[in-house]
Amino acid sequence: MTLGTHFKYLFRKSSFFRFVVYICILAIVSVCLLFINHLGMTAPVVTDMNPVVGEPGDTLTITGKCFGKKQTSSYVEIGNNRITSSLYITWEDNKIELVLPQNIDDGLVYVCTKAGRSEPRMFANKQIIPVPVEPNLQVTIPIITKLNTKKTSTGRVITINGSNFGELREDSCVLFPTAEKDEKFQPVMIECSATNNDYQYWSATEIQVRVPDGAVSGDVVVKTEKGTSEGIALEIVSSAGFKTYTNKLTYVLSVNADVTDVISDKSALITFFVPKPVSDSRQRDFTLQKSEPESAISDFMDTVVQQLEINSPTEKKSVSESYVLSVWGVETSIKEWNVNSYSARTKTIYNKYLTPNMLIPSDDETLIEVAKSIVGAQKNPWKKAKLIYDYLVQNFTVLPELRVADADVLDMLDSNEGDAYDFAILYTALLRASGIPAVTDAGVLVDSDLTAKNHWWCEFYLEDIGWIPVDPAMGAGYVFGSFVASDSAKDDHFGKIDSRHIAFSHGLNEIKPAYSNSKKVYRPKTWALMSIWEEASVNTKEYSSFWSDVIVTGVY
Repeated sequence: MTLGTHFKYLFRKSSFFRFVVYICILAIVSVCLLFINHLGMTAPVVTDMNPVVGEPGDTLTITGKCFGKKQTSSYVEIGNNRITSSLYITWEDNKIELVLPQNIDDGLVYVCTKAGRSEPRMFANKQIIPVPVEPNLQVTIPIITKLNTKKTSTGRVITINGSNFGELREDSCVLFPTAEKDEKFQPVMIECSATNNDYQYWSATEIQVRVPDGAVSGDVVVKTEKGTSEGIALEIVSSAGFKTYTNKLTYVLSVNADVTDVISDKSALITFFVPKPVSDSRQRDFTLQKSEPESAISDFMDTVVQQLEINSPTEKKSVSESYVLSVWGVETSIKEWNVNSYSARTKTIYNKYLTPNMLIPSDDETLIEVAKSIVGAQKNPWKKAKLIYDYLVQNFTVLPELRVADADVLDMLDSNEGDAYDFAILYTALLRASGIPAVTDAGVLVDSDLTAKNHWWCEFYLEDIGWIPVDPAMGAGYVFGSFVASDSAKDDHFGKIDSRHIAFSHGLNEIKPAYSNSKKVYRPKTWALMSIWEEASVNTKEYSSFWSDVIVTGVY
């Protein structure tokens, strides 16, 4: 019996066989129909999605095609998480709307149907994206709310209240306007001086500061690393007079020093303290243009610190500093009858300018008697300073060249002659002995051919006005290059100074040594007054050093 004959026999005789055959035929037909239907379906295509950055609760809209007219078993997947049916708002063949769940993550977005799943789109949860925070200017930039006064004088302490000043001053500062204008016709600002004890108190909400020399009426500001405050008006007044800054000159200066012939048990360390020009109301905009080799410390007690390690006697090393500095001349207009006596606070602040030191012999008994004989019963500080000045320039002769370095300044009282250094030191000592804060400035005079010569002059302090310049040597007829003594020399150098005087020290700069047992070098009668110029390590037996004079390489 063949297979076909056997199949026909079973189909006629067995109802169960016929049932099985019918079921198989139906199954084959269904599979074929499903296959044919699948061949006609297309995977979903996403053409747009909005938003691409959202947060829980936002409505996400997906547009495209072939999503199906109903959701049924289709779904949207975001970041490997399937969106539940309850979150769909709309499901159409070309648009799906859904609510983003609370646990939504960043990730790829797919539309999934029976026909497949779409190409992915990227979604980001706004809540977990790191976003740079804009600084709150109200929290960072200093804000001045008030001053304790609307009107004051030079040297007086004002209180600034506000916020965001910082608990410590560090590099922050208070700036006052000057009479000079910049290229935008805005006042050039002058910073209060830390070395002159202008800053009396500093906290996050309050600053107590003295009005600096050179300040004029205008807006005061506080500057920190976070920014500069809005200005607040302050009127600067003085019934006793005022100072005028004139004839600005900008200099390019250089200083060099060499060290040779070092004899040492081992390598020697030689430290040079190179003076920097004074920064004050008359000398501004200082820039250290070049330092070779690179300095160990660029600003230590108003010097640049250079440290040279030398390993053999034949080795020669050098240091070189280059500066840019703007210098003004100063003229004063004083109503002498309105000059005030010194307050107790001023005497305290300027105590070091009233007392003797290693250079100023203001405690010498003979000098004190001379001072008393000059000023007599006069109490007015301006008049006392003028009496002492007139006494020096009328009774003493200024020598054209320096006396020996160790010459005693007080010899002038017997010989009635001295060099420019002697005149400045003696005038300062007589002022201090008379109760007037005074200081000797050391620096250079710059001639018309840019030759610089070491020179010394003075300043004395007046209440509510500031420091008053005096050059007693030039008043007595000192001559240098194009500086020719005139018939009016005596009057030209009291309360006045020109912009060819460049100061490198304002009084004695008492440098602190690095080591107690090191070898220290002091250079008398030079262009800066410092207690230490060089310091050699203890194992250094001897060496030779040479300092150049100040060199003017440019002026404009």
